[in-house]
Formats: sequence, structure tokens, C-alpha cells
Amino acid sequence: AYSLYAPTYAEAFKKQQEESSRKYEANRLSLDKFNNKIKSGMSLNSVKNVFLFDNYCELSTESNIAGYSGQIYTCKDFDNGIATFQFQNGRLIAKSQLNLK
Repeated sequence: AYSLYAPTYAEAFKKQQEESSRKYEANRLSLDKFNNKIKSGMSLNSVKNVFLFDNYCELSTESNIAGYSGQIYTCKDFDNGIATFQFQNGRLIAKSQLNLK
């Protein structure tokens, strides 16, 4: 005997919420990623591969002095966390965070 199972609206909605939550976690800047995956000396492109950098961050300051280039990016998440990343000549030299989870 064959049985057909059709998920209820509630089950389908729950599955969609779980998938959205997984994607959000994979793409957001978390404290774990900040502490364990983003390291001094990384290139900007390498940092961008850790989380959806362009969705969370904006260029705050940029300078070019005597052959040195510098950028500071400020990143905000949806849980009121904030992080800054400072690059010199394309490499991460400093980072800070407040309230990342």
C-alpha cells in the first residue's frame, strides 16, 4: 500500500525558518568568526570570504600617505554588534568588536 504525505503549512513554514536561520548563521559576522577565523595579516578578500562582508560593512576611512594605503571598515550586525577592521597595504593589521554574539 502506498501512502501520500503532504506536509502541513506549519511544517513547511518551520522548515523554511530553519533554512533561513542556517543561512543567516553561515553568512553573519559572529563572535566565533571574529575571534577564530579573522586573523591579522589576512587580505581584504580573505576576510570577505569569512562572512557576507559587503552586506554588513562599509568603508569608514581611507588614506594614502607616502606609499602606504589604509582603510578602516565598520561592520554592524542585526543584533546591535559592531566590529571594525583596519587594513594597511591590503592586509588586516587591527580589529575590534563590541557586542558580537
